[in-house]
Amino acid sequence: MSSDEEGPDGSLVSRPPSWQSDKFNKLKCTLDKEYLTFCSAKSKRLLVKKTRGPTKLCQPPDVPPELGWILEVPAAEGATASATSNDLGSNC
Repeated sequence: MSSDEEGPDGSLVSRPPSWQSDKFNKLKCTLDKEYLTFCSAKSKRLLVKKTRGPTKLCQPPDVPPELGWILEVPAAEGATASATSNDLGSNC
């Protein structure tokens, strides 16, 4: 779901998608922390070099209504977005 790139120091830079809601982000962080409690030492070493980068502007995925909570809610109804669909590209 995120776009990963290599940073200048060789670390993995993970860029979360712009459509991700705070609730969904908190859930993913909780799952990541839980994973760390039982992953192997080798896996943990690989994760040390991962950093969070700036948000990647992209189109939200099509989700069923019951999963709509994962999408960021617009700040105001009827407000125009600063980027058009052409600026956003495809789904992350």
